[in-house]
Amino acid sequence: MSKKDLFFILSIVIGILAIILFNYIIDPYYIFKAVPIEGINDKKPHLYTNKRQIIFSDMKLNGRYKIHAFLGDCALYRTADIPYNSAFYSVPVTNISEIKSIIMYIKKYIPGIKTLYFGLNFNEIAGKDRKTDELSFDVLKKSKLNEIIGLLFSWNTTKYSFETLKASVLYKKNPTEYVYPYRETAGKKYTDITDESIDEKIKEIEQIKEYAKENDFKLTFYFAPSNITYKIYLYKNNVYDKYNKLKKQLALVSDYCDYSLNNEYNTEILDGTGIYYIDTLHITPEFDNIIINDLVSGCKKTGILINKGNVSKIIETDTKYLKDYVNTHKEYAEKIGNLKTEDEKVRIKRIKPSI
Repeated sequence: MSKKDLFFILSIVIGILAIILFNYIIDPYYIFKAVPIEGINDKKPHLYTNKRQIIFSDMKLNGRYKIHAFLGDCALYRTADIPYNSAFYSVPVTNISEIKSIIMYIKKYIPGIKTLYFGLNFNEIAGKDRKTDELSFDVLKKSKLNEIIGLLFSWNTTKYSFETLKASVLYKKNPTEYVYPYRETAGKKYTDITDESIDEKIKEIEQIKEYAKENDFKLTFYFAPSNITYKIYLYKNNVYDKYNKLKKQLALVSDYCDYSLNNEYNTEILDGTGIYYIDTLHITPEFDNIIINDLVSGCKKTGILINKGNVSKIIETDTKYLKDYVNTHKEYAEKIGNLKTEDEKVRIKRIKPSI
């Protein structure tokens, strides 16, 4: 072999190794749990890109030592600060068939998981026409080695790594974050949420509960957090009764931990000074970690345990608070009730508290 050929081969090998190392360090999906480096990989805009594929990669590569799994159609987030023994397999706009498939593969790949935490979000009953990634079971046929190679040496991963690097560099130069005070409310009329659609959702929940039982999992339901702005919008647009109907119906099927009630977290004003909400439904890592740790410790501090015996009383108290709030903030409540679609893009610069 000539020196020229050897140099050519070595150049290719070094190039491949460089790409693999680059993707490992940047870790755009946060699969390899690379250490966050400020200005390099700490901002991950593609953390949930191709989410349905990534959750199965996460199952196979990181399933060891996991005893808790979060699933459902609302997300508590997979971040660097979550408990090491907790896995996150929730996906947007899901259905019962997909949830059953996820549970089935949890059983196959992570037999150590004993408790499933199933998240519910009233908003997910509406908007089923939203586009999201599609689940392909081809990923399940891959060996762990092939899985790792695909994650470290593929066009998509490399592209997302460069975009992650760019986002991290830009954030370090200008560390600006925003609050979207009307997103997930503005312009939504919830016309497709009917009594029938709520009943159908409850039937799905009953099936999931039974399926989890058949597979020897303990299933704990929780109701996802929502800012009071969201509930004001539902109330002013005559949807709030359906929101409460879902909660009452759920209590007849199972006890659940409610994180949507009015409290110090959920009544935070979305004016950029708060620390718990990104918009009316999506929360910051700080609040995310509070809820996750509360759930795995048995819903002892932040959430309220709901059952068929107390659900009506708790909803009555929560509703009274909401009505009082609307009456004492009439101008603000009127504004929220009349939001337009274009208001969804309104953003306010987050003011970070001084240390």
